[in-house]
Amino acid sequence: MVSLGLAYQFTDAFTGRVGYNHGKNPIPDLNVNYLWPAIVEDHYTVGFGYAFSKQSQLNFALSYVPEVNVTSGPMTIEHSQMNWQLMYSYSF
Repeated sequence: MVSLGLAYQFTDAFTGRVGYNHGKNPIPDLNVNYLWPAIVEDHYTVGFGYAFSKQSQLNFALSYVPEVNVTSGPMTIEHSQMNWQLMYSYSF
């Protein structure tokens, strides 16, 4: 498995982030199940954080998984994924 990540603080307030993860498909083709398509091998991520103050910040993350296919007998499973998160935090 390979996991790489980088965060760079462009200014005191703005931080950019990128990442990559590669791992072997954990489910043998013979045991694959369409209800649990945990067959992905590559994940790409990008995000940023913006600090309005020491107590207040906004963070965004985007994750992308390209399509993968697994065939087991008469069944072929295809899976891809894209998700994002937007989070506002306030520390007391």
